[in-house]
Amino acid sequence: MPAPLYALIMAGGFGTRLWPRSRTQHPKQFLDLTGDLSMLQQSQRRLLPLIPPEKTLVATNQRYVDLVERQLPDLPPENILGEPVGRGTAAAVGLAAVHLRKRDPQAIMAVLTADHLIKKTDAFRNALRAASHVAAEGWLVTLGIKPGYPETGYGYIERGDFLGMVGDFEGYRVARFVEKPDLETAKAYVESGNYVWNSGMFIWRVSRILEEMEKHMPEMYAGLCTIETAIGTPRFSAVLDETFSQLPNQTIDYGIMEKAERVAVLPVDIGWNDVGSWSAVYDVLPRDQMNNVVVGRHVSPDTKNSLIYSPKRLVATIGLDDIVIVDTDDVLLVCPRSRAQDVKSVVELLRANGESGYLHGAIIPQPLTQEQIDALFEVANSLEKVLLSLMLHAGLWPSYIARLTTDDFDLIRGWVTTPGGVRPLPAVTREYLFQWMRERDSLTFSFADEWGDSQTVKARIEEIGRRANVPLTVDNLFETLARALFNTSEEGRAIQSALGEEAALVRVPLEALFPFSLNDFSGQEGNSLGERAHAVLDRAARAMGAQPAD
Repeated sequence: MPAPLYALIMAGGFGTRLWPRSRTQHPKQFLDLTGDLSMLQQSQRRLLPLIPPEKTLVATNQRYVDLVERQLPDLPPENILGEPVGRGTAAAVGLAAVHLRKRDPQAIMAVLTADHLIKKTDAFRNALRAASHVAAEGWLVTLGIKPGYPETGYGYIERGDFLGMVGDFEGYRVARFVEKPDLETAKAYVESGNYVWNSGMFIWRVSRILEEMEKHMPEMYAGLCTIETAIGTPRFSAVLDETFSQLPNQTIDYGIMEKAERVAVLPVDIGWNDVGSWSAVYDVLPRDQMNNVVVGRHVSPDTKNSLIYSPKRLVATIGLDDIVIVDTDDVLLVCPRSRAQDVKSVVELLRANGESGYLHGAIIPQPLTQEQIDALFEVANSLEKVLLSLMLHAGLWPSYIARLTTDDFDLIRGWVTTPGGVRPLPAVTREYLFQWMRERDSLTFSFADEWGDSQTVKARIEEIGRRANVPLTVDNLFETLARALFNTSEEGRAIQSALGEEAALVRVPLEALFPFSLNDFSGQEGNSLGERAHAVLDRAARAMGAQPAD
């Protein structure tokens, strides 16, 4: 019987090379993607059906455990390993390894990354399957990426003796690992045909990697064994906090792979990109007729070969070439595309200048899953369903909702007059309103009498979330609506069709999407624009599982 295959997804990094979009509060691996998939979610989904959720572990910083739980609700909570501090990849691998040794001593573990793109998912799973067979023979296996060009931002692996074919894959003994080369050296590596990029993905028996740790990193191994004895006991958290911070801070490459003897590499072509810089983002997203990648709104007579990321504001440029522009709420980044790797130096300057606040950023609200939406409406009473629908389906602000009365609604035609202007009401929201009015046997109402003010509205939303066991804020509701609008729009469908899993770093705020890009529909209620607004909201509501009210 083949040894059981587990996966460890490494998700603890801060993603500083994609600053200012990637922040400490919400780093690269958790970034929003079209199709409701973050990079972490993509990393887990592409393992299926080879490695199921119950055999998938995630190593992350303790501050991100809640984020991982929200993004990967199918994972058992005990499979999310929260590190008290960052101590390098060797400690993260070791922590997962001792957990697996206690759970399944015969296990083979694949160490994978949460922030890389892999578009050839079938080939990737086949490579993992082949590598697991090699690992079962006692080898430490790494996946090497066949280089398409001389890249100076990656480490390389020189392949040695040919070990044989494993299915469709060639296996080689690793001759050596080499650091990131200069351009001339990288060219020589690629031309030789004997080098592959170091992907940072490894496959080995749990027992073998722990043997190597005991041999080459004895201090690390001793600390891990101390942690292992506490797994499953009430003192685990205390032992982890005390011991993990004392482990050596080292990478698995330097600590083990460069020193071990039985190390093999399988060169693979899996459509891999580490999305390690804004230049890499440019490489994986589609370009317009001027060879620009634009996320958001951009106007220019002649800018070319550039990346413009500005979901909220219009960016106008003239005469730019090979430039990166990233516009966020509080930071504007501009640099040559060739210098995109140097974003880290700006991060270091901000730290040195005592301006680390720009590195933390705000927590980006997460869209609700269909299961969470269903749970909310299941626990909500008739009035609460109206409140949820006014925000989730109609996109009305709490401050608007709290002021509305019967006189503000045209429920027959589907419009509501808010302090900010006339807004369309989707059919499902009107149905919830009708149901509530029938139950109370009255056609007149004032939401101010029901909730008082916007703070009470927000508190009620959070209370509904607690009853449904769903972390819920107004921002979560609006983000869910924005995703549904984008995913069901012609533009959204075109982007998803073009990008598939490669769609990264795309988040369109609600106010940039029709019908919310138009503040006031006064005078448009009976024309084609008003009809389109209703159709768009109704389509988005159906995409969120909206059903006619009973």
